[in-house]
Amino acid sequence: MTSESKKFKVFHFSQPTEEHLFSERNAELLNLLPDLNNAMDSVFKHTVTANREGLTVFMLGRRCSNDLAEIFLLASNGYGFAALGVLRSMFEKFVDATYLHQHPDKVDAFWNYYFIQLEKLGWEDIAESIDPNWHASASEFKKEVNKRKRTQQRWAKENLVQAVKDLGLEAHLKSGYYLPNVFIHNSAAEILFGLKKDTNGRFTPVDSNNPSERGMADLALRHGIVLLLNVLDLEIKHYAWDDSKPVFQVALDKITAQLQSLVQNGAAKKQE
Repeated sequence: MTSESKKFKVFHFSQPTEEHLFSERNAELLNLLPDLNNAMDSVFKHTVTANREGLTVFMLGRRCSNDLAEIFLLASNGYGFAALGVLRSMFEKFVDATYLHQHPDKVDAFWNYYFIQLEKLGWEDIAESIDPNWHASASEFKKEVNKRKRTQQRWAKENLVQAVKDLGLEAHLKSGYYLPNVFIHNSAAEILFGLKKDTNGRFTPVDSNNPSERGMADLALRHGIVLLLNVLDLEIKHYAWDDSKPVFQVALDKITAQLQSLVQNGAAKKQE
């Protein structure tokens, strides 16, 4: 039997009920996706120089757009905790892109840290194939502390939180870092969000149809869109793509107005 004639069953893992509820909850915001897509297309249609300086900020932004697509997929199917995990990754890309926009002299450090990652994986042969002198580049991230070699935890000397503060991005810390970390790392919060307490004080695990997780899905959606708007703005500034400003501004104004409306409506409901 040839591979072309093999019979197999196609499995579907989407959750139609969750997708319906997600679309209903976020209808006004989702209706603005064409404007966001227009802005993305306008920015990422550009070409860049095929070297480290040209590619890095551009590709970090492109990967952020992919992260948002993953957030949509997870959040729309009710997997809000997982969507926050992707948001955390997206946030770090945004921070690194902003850092390199402000410190273009650090681009080589960003790329050379790849050798540290290859070394940790035991893939020195790949490092060797890229650069026979890779050990010299990797040594820049190692220093002796109390007679022991210590390796930097990330490519920049500043940890992520310090970098965020230095860059003036503290407004994104809660939604892009602290909240997602609750669900990336083991925590009591993740267990509590997965339990339902009845009137008798008993707890029942909630693996699906979880209102708390739906709430996190909606937060991941909103914060992901906000991050992408910031990423697009950064790309325009970094590469001086003024031709993309008008279409970006349309998306920014409409989405910002809608998000502000959601915040105001949420505040009003709390007061009722």
